[in-house]
Amino acid sequence: MRMVPPVLPPRATGSEAEIFKLLEQIPVPGGVVLGSLNLSAHEYKKWGEIDFVVVSEAGLLVLEVKGGQVYCDKGIWRYESRGHAPVERAESPMAQAGSAYFSLRDKHLYPTLGKAAVEGIPTGFGVILARTSLQDAEARGLLGGTEMPRSLVGTREDLQGPDALEALLLRFIDHWRDQMARTPRGWTAKEVQAVVAALRPWFDRIAPLSISVARVREEQLVLTAEQYQVLDFSQSADRVLVTGGAGCGKTLLAVECLRRERHRDPLLVTGTESLARHLRASLVDDPSRVYSFQELSRVPVQRRRAYGTLVIDEGQQVTNAESLAVLSRVLEGGLEHGRWRWFCDPNNQVLPDAKFDPVQHDFLRRTSFPGTLTRNCRTTPQIAHTVQLLTGAAIGDSTNKGRGPDVVFAQAKSHDGQVTEVVRAISEWLEDPEIKPGDIVLLSPKPPGEWSVPEIAKRAGLPWQPWQPGWSKSSKLRGSLAAATVDEFRGMESPFVVLCDMDASVPEPASSFYLGMTRANYGLMVVADAAVVQQLVARTTFSRGVK
Repeated sequence: MRMVPPVLPPRATGSEAEIFKLLEQIPVPGGVVLGSLNLSAHEYKKWGEIDFVVVSEAGLLVLEVKGGQVYCDKGIWRYESRGHAPVERAESPMAQAGSAYFSLRDKHLYPTLGKAAVEGIPTGFGVILARTSLQDAEARGLLGGTEMPRSLVGTREDLQGPDALEALLLRFIDHWRDQMARTPRGWTAKEVQAVVAALRPWFDRIAPLSISVARVREEQLVLTAEQYQVLDFSQSADRVLVTGGAGCGKTLLAVECLRRERHRDPLLVTGTESLARHLRASLVDDPSRVYSFQELSRVPVQRRRAYGTLVIDEGQQVTNAESLAVLSRVLEGGLEHGRWRWFCDPNNQVLPDAKFDPVQHDFLRRTSFPGTLTRNCRTTPQIAHTVQLLTGAAIGDSTNKGRGPDVVFAQAKSHDGQVTEVVRAISEWLEDPEIKPGDIVLLSPKPPGEWSVPEIAKRAGLPWQPWQPGWSKSSKLRGSLAAATVDEFRGMESPFVVLCDMDASVPEPASSFYLGMTRANYGLMVVADAAVVQQLVARTTFSRGVK
């Protein structure tokens, strides 16, 4: 059966891993298993501690798995939690499974799909005592009666292979079919897809790239439908070319592809060194599998080896014949025949020293499966609209359902007045006790020696430090404002951004506006000369008129 998510997280227990692999081997056409193994502890508890949901044309089953030994003494059940902590409950594992099932059915399936789509279908729940033998379960008095009916309990013997587990699932579904007052029916393949689509956002979650503001630190991301589609393509297609504007989740998906390809010996290559350092410092399980293209190029040829899968982020930075030749030599089968996932931005985001060759991009397109990201999951609608107005770059419709604050442009004509406005904006953001100085990044298109950052920080009465990889994970750094060049912060994001120093001396201001403004999740202030802004708006308006 198809597993969602398709790979085990590193923290999965032995029992969970065993059952995951067995379910994956059961040949049920169109069958899908949704697992909660990737959920945070908070999300896992919110969904009734469901371990697996099996969906097929035959019906739906909620599985409650108990690893370790299980005991019951005078109505008190003892076992281990998912985190191996000892647990005592008056509620039996079957009662837990039932509670989780009814919660899932009544609070989600019925409201989402309608009762008519679920009623008449065999649906229910069962318990698997993964480390307890049938003999021990009977000797301990764990089985029998309405509390733990034998027909709904699996033991260690039912995990001897995929055939044994399939027989157990059929026993579970037969039990619930026999309980139905009317003749049961099955789901069609299309109906199974609808059920999975309704449940998937609650189970297939991934860690966010930005972990900054306190209230979202434990948050996990629900992907958009097109992001799920990209991940699905990545499971089946050897080569996938994904295009999308800034904020559409390309880096987030690249990191997730690296995780889901770990059994194929993958390597993630970024277009810039700063992003590679950031990913190694804070986001990936195995930092040795992340290189920037520049770092990879510096590895002596005799020390390079071929990997099973290449994941390329910021691909527009390395879309040229010379770079593709380097990448092809570190991939089994080369770029033409090997397995790769290529993420790139079609907008003008190329560094001055990078060369984008449309001919090479066409080669990648012809040898791969296409994926397009059009939904912006980083910025608010206000930021997305302002970026498009200034630069003409389409960065996708924002998935943010709420309205964020308007983008603020410094109105003062003098430098001193602009600094005063920035200080005021920073002070207003910090009025929220959950927001710390480290949640604010000051970006400049200029080299550090020409920054206005020191003056802004001094006037605000706050310390500042150059941004560094892993910034959001350091509690010490949260007390200081962060500062970086626009190019250095490429691929990163922050809840609040101040884009500084946008005056007439900045070459290619549209690129700096695009790169700098799209780093903000929520609050954005821009310090730019009015003439520069007016010129860009006029150019963008003219370009649209010509088209």
